[in-house]
Amino acid sequence: MTKKQTTKKTTAEPVMYYAMLAPELPITVMDLEECFTAVPCFGIDDLVIDFPGMGLKLGTDPHAIVETDEKRFLIGPSIIFRTDASGSDIPITVDDIHLLQSLMVFKSTTLHAGKYNIPAIQLD
Repeated sequence: MTKKQTTKKTTAEPVMYYAMLAPELPITVMDLEECFTAVPCFGIDDLVIDFPGMGLKLGTDPHAIVETDEKRFLIGPSIIFRTDASGSDIPITVDDIHLLQSLMVFKSTTLHAGKYNIPAIQLD
């Protein structure tokens, strides 16, 4: 007697894509597992802020944000992601990547602290 093979029907969940944004590095698209390598505190003890004017969220180490004269600067790696109305993560889009590339062109800067030059991205 042979057993009838049953197949489980599963709904395919979309692959979750995130982007890593960091001063002087190219934007990198990655999956969730890679995010924990890029920003070890991601999703655990990270600082999450709304990305100005883009509908995206930025998760980073709290020490990677520098505030000076009412402006905020990113000086370390961060993970860029999007959420839906219920707060669940949804994949970033190609359009999001293009917007981030434009941001890198126009908002990349250098902060000067004594003899140190620190690459940064202006967030405001």
